[in-house]
Amino acid sequence: MKPRSLVLGGAGFIGSHLTEALLREGHEVTVFDKIGIKRDNIAHILPDIKFIEGDFLDEHFTGTLPDGMDYVFHLVSTTLPATSNKNPVYDVTSNLAPSVHLIQACAEKKIKKFFFISSGGTVYGVPKDDLISEKHPTEPINSYAITKLSIEKFLGLYKYLHGLDYTVLRVANPYGPRQPYDKPQGVIAVFMSRILNDKPLEIWGDGNQLRDYLYIEDTIEAFLTVLKKETPSDVYNFGSSIGISVNDIINQLKDITGRDFEVIYNDTGNVGVPKNVLDSSRAKEELGWAPKTELKDGLKKTWEWFSDKLGK
Repeated sequence: MKPRSLVLGGAGFIGSHLTEALLREGHEVTVFDKIGIKRDNIAHILPDIKFIEGDFLDEHFTGTLPDGMDYVFHLVSTTLPATSNKNPVYDVTSNLAPSVHLIQACAEKKIKKFFFISSGGTVYGVPKDDLISEKHPTEPINSYAITKLSIEKFLGLYKYLHGLDYTVLRVANPYGPRQPYDKPQGVIAVFMSRILNDKPLEIWGDGNQLRDYLYIEDTIEAFLTVLKKETPSDVYNFGSSIGISVNDIINQLKDITGRDFEVIYNDTGNVGVPKNVLDSSRAKEELGWAPKTELKDGLKKTWEWFSDKLGK
């Protein structure tokens, strides 16, 4: 019998790639996503999956989910780090509360394992170390991260109370084909869309802030790794462990695109923490996972996809 997987948020950037990968692994896949969402990312595999439209904010939405699921992948988020502090109450009611409903339903249905994509870039807050391990204090400075961390804690609670098996993936900044470019998140996608539309790149701060970027194929490999292997720990960082500045990204994009684009630096915006680079040694030591895609190669693949999509 095929393993049965449910992917919440399966029509999105990461979710669509994950759904493809699970199909390749021989899973029977059901995708749950919001009502009216575009299905472009999964149009080519719609005949091979079951698709459920629903309202994640409806506390009864779990009643629409199929029974008999082996694995559940929770990738839904209704807010973004950059804007979540404007309405923390909405963040709690639209993300935390529905996630607890989902976790409880999964515990009651006795699924084999629950996988949650958290945020390696925000749950730790202002870093105290050059490389941030899972043992680093979690002192988030935005509501988005607090909600992610709270969901992690509820998973721990349900493991203690009901034996729910789970793994949290604290992923660095994922990028690659299909990443949305019209949101204040995902600097690489935003930059590429602006370059293709002959618009200047606007940089908050001096562009020296360091981040950790993970190509989508390596991100999906992280999911498959925690799916297939025993996970001694409940929480894992997944990143490149290499700090890349925004200015580094810009210089590489100039080489890759061969275009001369304008860059505007704006000191009035919120640049967040000055540095966030994940230590992924636990994933390497316990699971044998390590990223395979160098930034320049990932950027080239992403640029080719955006050029094909937006160039038309």
